[in-house]
Amino acid sequence: MKKPVKLYLETIGMIKLIDKLYIEELKYSEEVNPKHQKHMDREDLGIFNDFHTNQFLSTPPPSNNSNETLKEMLAIEQIPNNNRFAKRADNLKTYFKDFIEKKGLRFPNEEVSTLLHDSRPIIYKLKYHYNRPRPIQVANALGLKFHEQPLTSSKTPSYPSGHSAQGILIGKYLATVYPKYSTEIMKLADDISNSRLIAKLHFPGDSKFGLKVGLALFKHTTNTAELRMDKLSEAITIPIEVGDTILGGKFKNKKIVVKDIGRNEKGDITINGRPLLKYRIIKDKDKI
Repeated sequence: MKKPVKLYLETIGMIKLIDKLYIEELKYSEEVNPKHQKHMDREDLGIFNDFHTNQFLSTPPPSNNSNETLKEMLAIEQIPNNNRFAKRADNLKTYFKDFIEKKGLRFPNEEVSTLLHDSRPIIYKLKYHYNRPRPIQVANALGLKFHEQPLTSSKTPSYPSGHSAQGILIGKYLATVYPKYSTEIMKLADDISNSRLIAKLHFPGDSKFGLKVGLALFKHTTNTAELRMDKLSEAITIPIEVGDTILGGKFKNKKIVVKDIGRNEKGDITINGRPLLKYRIIKDKDKI
């Protein structure tokens, strides 16, 4: 009969030496997923070609049978389940996109996809370097009762949390593009990181380490021209927002409510699907 995590903490001193050795050596997997290996073998990491992954190769997680790991398990086991939220935040790109588009803003799909794609080999390398088992694996090895919300994205080693790393990376990037909504955007990044703990797919330490990696990745992109952050920033320098009233029409004297701000195929800024130059801002003298 499996014990609750809390009860196990009280009897940990009774565990047999042979069991301790087995648990200590427990890994997520003895083999690397071929698809993950393909990513790690990529020579071209795009915008992260010069990123120093080695700076994160000497920060191991606590051992599997340590009190720290068991306390981490107790901490996540006590988090109330919210399967619906965990599933929503599982697709981090969609989670951010839904928010951005609801604000009537252009979601930089190409740039976000590039960030996710180019950061993936680095995250995989760190995950398989440490090869930390998932909480459910440690719980099973210890014979403990443990609830896990299985998600299709949990098919990699536990440390660091890829969702935490990429969530903070994308969040920081979008907050730079749309600083007006930076607080709300960073809340989404926190949601994505916390959702992995709610689903009990990660130890808290996985998430903390993932955030450090993600912040370092973002810092690396701040001077990267390939992301065209300078061009994207045009969207936030326009003194027009969804809901504002501007002037359009043949003589640019017809009041029009801004319903959408985006870009056309050429990358030019559009309002309600038409080029920005087709409109003008209402000045004080135009107001009635």
